[in-house]
Amino acid sequence: MDSTLSSGGQIFDSGQVERARRYHRPAYVARVVGIALGLLVLGLLSFGGLGDWLFVLVDELAWWGEAIAFSALVALVGSLVATPIAFWRGYLHERRWGFSTQTLGGWLSDRAKGVAIGMALTVIPAGPSSCAQPRTMMRTPALVAE
Repeated sequence: MDSTLSSGGQIFDSGQVERARRYHRPAYVARVVGIALGLLVLGLLSFGGLGDWLFVLVDELAWWGEAIAFSALVALVGSLVATPIAFWRGYLHERRWGFSTQTLGGWLSDRAKGVAIGMALTVIPAGPSSCAQPRTMMRTPALVAE
């Protein structure tokens, strides 16, 4: 019996270690793909026409409303794009391995709550920073440089 040593002695046999690897490897790949996809979305929003198109939706608001609403939209788009990978990793993969008994409705509800909390945590810092006058915000880099 081949075993893996830990500080406490023999803990896992090679079959258990291999099973853990079979479980974790696809999840690691999904995480890397999710990070790459998130960076791609942020790049398209920052440097592509997608960001301009999205900004048109909030363009009629006051400048402080634009800052808050656009922050929320960016968080929402990022979450929506990440949802298929999150669905595979957090629902399908977990159920396939018998680690979850959550229903699809429960997963969708949890995902919606997570997206809402993510949007709120993105918007909360945008609120106070948007309360400063635009002229003051423009002078800040000059004050730091001096």
